[in-house]
Amino acid sequence: MNRRKSFRRACCGRLSAWVGLLLVATPVAVLAQGAAWTGRVAFVQDGDTVWLQQPLAAPSPVGDTVIVRLVGIDAPETFTVENHPPGNQIVHGEASRSFLQELLPRGTEITVVTDRVEVDGLGRVLGYVYKGALDVNRELLREGHAVTHVIWPNTYGRFNEFRDALLEATSAGRGMWNPANPIQELPFEYRLRVFERSFQRQVGDFFTKTFVGPAEYRRVPVENRVQFWTQQDAIDAGYRHAP
Repeated sequence: MNRRKSFRRACCGRLSAWVGLLLVATPVAVLAQGAAWTGRVAFVQDGDTVWLQQPLAAPSPVGDTVIVRLVGIDAPETFTVENHPPGNQIVHGEASRSFLQELLPRGTEITVVTDRVEVDGLGRVLGYVYKGALDVNRELLREGHAVTHVIWPNTYGRFNEFRDALLEATSAGRGMWNPANPIQELPFEYRLRVFERSFQRQVGDFFTKTFVGPAEYRRVPVENRVQFWTQQDAIDAGYRHAP
């Protein structure tokens, strides 16, 4: 087995053990400001996750990491779970992954810029990925290959530009918003269903500055959503409970 295949198999083996934890991973490193690193792409796992050839010297509970989770967005999934029909999630997930693979082929040099929360509980760097001057996270939104997924405090300062990119894609019917085959479930809804879990976060409306409990998240339009880990987080951010 060549070195590349061995590396990829080892990485994917680790990842498969984490998939069921994705819904409960919490942020662990909160900073006043983020940082920036450069790295080279080893491979694209899916539309919002990239593995690097060398570890980033980022703060992580599991040591240096080669995994970058693109922050502020959520791409359609590429995995299935037995006895849970995927609908058209995988079709859109594969399209999203293919788009990112074309954008970031192996060896591409990227810059990873973090926000206030730099890593998640799985040790993945949460970052904005740049290829030269191109904001890759935003480009995925603009082309309809991801949806906004803002979890406070990250991406809050970029909310409007990410929202504008999402609305551009939905208005143009691109990617997962194509009216001929629109995505049936948002990626996080798909994960909840196949892992038989319930949504746990508070969801705020960026413009009304109100928030609702997990069971009522659909009251907030997708493009306006800000997620909070707790009610107190929402209150501390200046939100009030919706009537």
